[in-house]
Amino acid sequence: MANAAELVSTRPQARLSVLLPGLYAWATTVALPASALHAPWWARLPAGLACLALLVSPVAGALSPGLGIAFGVHGFVGASLTCWIALQAAGLSLAPHGLTGAFGAFGWMLFAFAWGELRARRIPETDPHVLGGPPLAPRHSFRASAEWVLSLGTLGSGVLLFLAWRVDRPSHAVFSQACALLASLLVVGAATRVALERVPRELPSRAERYNGAASALATLVLSLGLGLVFWMLER
Repeated sequence: MANAAELVSTRPQARLSVLLPGLYAWATTVALPASALHAPWWARLPAGLACLALLVSPVAGALSPGLGIAFGVHGFVGASLTCWIALQAAGLSLAPHGLTGAFGAFGWMLFAFAWGELRARRIPETDPHVLGGPPLAPRHSFRASAEWVLSLGTLGSGVLLFLAWRVDRPSHAVFSQACALLASLLVVGAATRVALERVPRELPSRAERYNGAASALATLVLSLGLGLVFWMLER
């Protein structure tokens, strides 16, 4: 975040890339509900302080990167949050119209991306305090089959989600959707781990592999047994 504050204080385009989304988010989600007819003064005060903190952040960043962060991020977001809490306590809606709230959320997303994008602009190797040396080689390279494993896992998770829509009974359909979603997430996670581990390495012993799969195999056998009992009772 310090790099972002430095860039805000030195580059006009970087300053605008932070101020414009911030002002848009403030106008749609803070100023608009705070300007309502019955909005209390203790909600309008932090709304004004939020705008002031955002406008002061480039100037503060020129003095100190920490001050730029304090005003542009912590001060702006904290004052906006205080305004929302005051409006909620007064019984007022934060987003009178759903479309306005959606645009406001989009503005906050752009504001967050603007700070993150500014941080990414700085190249670490160009820092004057960097220690020179040869480029570091990767520890290992992934095999071409890693992409196929990840693709098959993603396809399998999609098949599980598709099969869940074939359940007709409403009560069973909700349960099948939940199980399919959980199973698809587990399949994608397992495929990701397998793809990342597709590197030459020494395999553990057969006993260690069996012990590692014991809990999963026991859960599978228990699930199949419960499913068989349920099927026999339904007949």
